[in-house]
Amino acid sequence: LPVMAQKVGAHLKVDGVVAGLVRTYREREGSKLGAKPAAVGFEVYLIRPSDGMVLWTGEFFEEQKPLNQDVVGFFEKGGGFVTAATLAELGVNKVMKAFPVGLGEQGPPLPAPSPKENP
Repeated sequence: LPVMAQKVGAHLKVDGVVAGLVRTYREREGSKLGAKPAAVGFEVYLIRPSDGMVLWTGEFFEEQKPLNQDVVGFFEKGGGFVTAATLAELGVNKVMKAFPVGLGEQGPPLPAPSPKENP
């Protein structure tokens, strides 16, 4: 992933590339009230193209739990089993709240660029 991000970043002449991997995407089976729950898992990376360094990583994995295992979470999602698309949207919103760029003082600091070697 970092090698591909370096190539794309160099071609576009940008300071950072956001890339991601979907690890799990399983749609719920059955109805909203009685189902095998959806599951979604993904990773997001912010990569510096100049050296391929991963500056930030965000991860999300959730398989919705039944009411008797997660009362609060079950009702936060509307009181039923949600679709994988809804679960993915919730995950993206959660992960991107921690994204360090554009948050000013709220986000964690990014590593300084590595010094370039002189030929």
